[in-house]
Amino acid sequence: LWARQPCCTPFRPRRARSLLSSLIAFLLLTVESNPGPSAVRFGVLNAGSAVHKGALIDDLIRDNRLDVLTVCESWIKDDEPDVIKSDIAPSNFSVLHVHRPREAVTGRSKTKGGGLAFIYNRDLSAQAVKTRFSPTSFELQLVGLRVNKILVKVANVYRPPDSSKTNFI
Repeated sequence: LWARQPCCTPFRPRRARSLLSSLIAFLLLTVESNPGPSAVRFGVLNAGSAVHKGALIDDLIRDNRLDVLTVCESWIKDDEPDVIKSDIAPSNFSVLHVHRPREAVTGRSKTKGGGLAFIYNRDLSAQAVKTRFSPTSFELQLVGLRVNKILVKVANVYRPPDSSKTNFI
């Protein structure tokens, strides 16, 4: 049995809604939440030669459920066969390469090593971004990655140990 105190009025629900509660109800029923861009999982690897490491890179991507893996020191030269260049990308992934620049005189790479790779899930759209900037103290790879309808620019940077830290940028 419920009893109220004599000095208090009992609770009575309102029969008419207030303007504020009507507005809130309208907004809740008509506005969809913004899902924003999907989550993209990134990874970075200094491979110290990605040649013949396709299975290890595949495991790294799958175990960590990565969508994108940037690789430095791929050691993959521009004149390597396409099979070698694409071997580091698991199935359903693609790869973009930036090879270590060659010397103008000999046509060979300056030193062993270097090279950058951008491995990405084919569900994403990626393409190399052209730039007039040509760094001399580090290697640079710029990639435009489309996530839903948003273009995200990603920079993969590698500074070789023999390059000057004072001239880095």
